[in-house]
Amino acid sequence: MSEEALSILAGSRSGDGLRAFAWYDGQLVGPETGLPVSDWGLNYDDRQVQGQFTASIDDPDGALAPWAVDDPLGVGGPRLQVIYTLPLGYTVDIGWFRLATNAPVESWRVYRLGEHGDDLRFVSGGGRVPITADDLTRLVVRDRFIAPDSPRAGATVLSEVRRLLRDIMPVSVAPGVTDAAVPRTLVYERERMDAVEDLLARIDCGHRMSNDGQLEVYPLAKTDPVWQVVGGDEGVLISVQREQSIDGLHNGWVVEGQDEEGRQLIGRAFEEAGPLRWDGPHGHDPYFQASTGLLKTQTAVDTAARTLRANQRAARSVDLVVECLPHPGLQIGDWVLVANPVVAGDPVPLIGRVTAIRMRGSAGGGVSPMTITVACGYAEVQAVARAVSRAA
Repeated sequence: MSEEALSILAGSRSGDGLRAFAWYDGQLVGPETGLPVSDWGLNYDDRQVQGQFTASIDDPDGALAPWAVDDPLGVGGPRLQVIYTLPLGYTVDIGWFRLATNAPVESWRVYRLGEHGDDLRFVSGGGRVPITADDLTRLVVRDRFIAPDSPRAGATVLSEVRRLLRDIMPVSVAPGVTDAAVPRTLVYERERMDAVEDLLARIDCGHRMSNDGQLEVYPLAKTDPVWQVVGGDEGVLISVQREQSIDGLHNGWVVEGQDEEGRQLIGRAFEEAGPLRWDGPHGHDPYFQASTGLLKTQTAVDTAARTLRANQRAARSVDLVVECLPHPGLQIGDWVLVANPVVAGDPVPLIGRVTAIRMRGSAGGGVSPMTITVACGYAEVQAVARAVSRAA
């Protein structure tokens, strides 16, 4: 987004809207002015195919209701280009989506012609075409390996990701990504997107689709926030809620190995302090990992258990569910600052990573507030809880 477009995000938003264009094999095949979208939704989640576009397309004369799979709204290859519109003529390219489903709803008027009324004519009474479309990561998920594959000599994570996606889409790399070598013993069995994600995990990176149809590799490490979600007259925050779940709050870690004689080795590590301590009110919730082929000494399994504990503790988070004015340039994986109102005083800022985005709107009603899920570090949230408790 341009600096000028960013500057109006906290202002009056009555002019926001959305346009969608249908393309097939590189050619515009729908109306040149854009599809007649009556209502729409954009949903993103931290998963393999992150983005989904849903819409209801007005079809007053029956021309858009698909019959063939290569019709403008068919599922045999058409893509939708989605563009968000802002006041003062600014636009933001949201991205490209592959049509996945359609379900036309049509109505017809019947006329009887001829001297005896036996000549029936059907005239479209209008209709609509509800559609869903997935971001282009769906192309990678569908394009599975037809035979096992392995890295080339001298391959790195990024060179392998580019090779695996060579005939599907370009790959871009965000600043801060550090490449690493890949062993030739690695074997890709069937799922191409699983292979891409496993490779990126080796360099602590995630993926997302860029607005020009490229798969972007970006670091998962914490960065400075790209947006501040604050309240007040000049702010964009409407409300914020917290979500906690018992799932994943492990406080014991058990790693299994096997020595050269085949004897079982077990390494253990525990949460030693705090509300999740092993013998505290949280109870016992162990996490198990087996690696009999790699861990062959007691020291190795003990170290692995401690490492697993450190990694999972660092990954703990508390979700903030934030309702705010729309930011069409926000992406999964971005870091934002959320100013949390508290009863004890000034809002408390928390920085977290965006893991879900929900946007919706309609031709007549404009764009509704956006809902984002922000995963904030468990330790930072606990620090806020202690500060609020002391001030209360």
